[in-house]
Amino acid sequence: MCVGPCPPIIISILCTIIVNNFLFDLSSSHTYNYRLISINDLSLDAARGNRTCRKDSSSNRGSTSIGVCINRGLGAGPTKGGTLKIAASSIQQLDPYKTAANDETNLCGLVFDPLVVIGKDSFEPKPHLAQSWEMPDENTWVFHIRKGVYFQEGNEVFKKGAKREVTADDVVYSINRFINVSTAFTLGPIKSVKALDRYTVEIKTPEPSPFLVSDPNRLPSVGIVPREAIEKLGEDGFARKPIGSGPFQLKSFSPDKGAVLERNPRYWLPVYLDKVEFVVIPDPTVQVMAVTSGGKWT
Repeated sequence: MCVGPCPPIIISILCTIIVNNFLFDLSSSHTYNYRLISINDLSLDAARGNRTCRKDSSSNRGSTSIGVCINRGLGAGPTKGGTLKIAASSIQQLDPYKTAANDETNLCGLVFDPLVVIGKDSFEPKPHLAQSWEMPDENTWVFHIRKGVYFQEGNEVFKKGAKREVTADDVVYSINRFINVSTAFTLGPIKSVKALDRYTVEIKTPEPSPFLVSDPNRLPSVGIVPREAIEKLGEDGFARKPIGSGPFQLKSFSPDKGAVLERNPRYWLPVYLDKVEFVVIPDPTVQVMAVTSGGKWT
């Protein structure tokens, strides 16, 4: 286990890395091909003290070559510091609405927050940016947005100290944009989306849509984006320099080479790692060799 701030590391055997509200425990005598589990998908599970381990059987889909086991309460408390390095097969763009590729969605899952996430144990929808929701009737969903969540700062759109809060208007904008530009997923038929007040959003469907929050390819795939970023950067610019409210913010990105993310200091849940680095290594065999060797990744 890393004690105190960890130096930059390559994922290998017998190292426990603290991420958000849980631990990635890689102490295994074998290396398997695991898909990276998005950090923010499990934040609330981990905050409740749950433990999740998951092996991805789809090892030929460009999955990340790491063993992931999440646990809390392993003796000493969490300590900030360290870099999580992840082998990726391909990363070409970072607009969360325009990809179904595992590596890109995994990275975007660290930059953006959706309203709801899918629990990894029960596979049930759980609150995230939406603290709660209810259905006044079978065609209406009302979501109550968490207060005090801010978009990432120190970028071309929001200067440090901007304190641009995520509101219901951002949710409405994001859902409408998702409907218009998504190339990978669909929400299904939507009749209307509107903000009832600063922190309340109403979604109406033309017919009952029971899977709107429980299908991971529907509302859980809609990371909330700020209108200002799209308007200032443009569609292509946003895909290179995404801005969200997630636990990590983009520091650098080079298509099909890699990306570096840094801790979002204003995130509403604890974030313990300093950085997450995605390194593109197209060959799965070379990925495994890099993970197990402990050597320098190029």
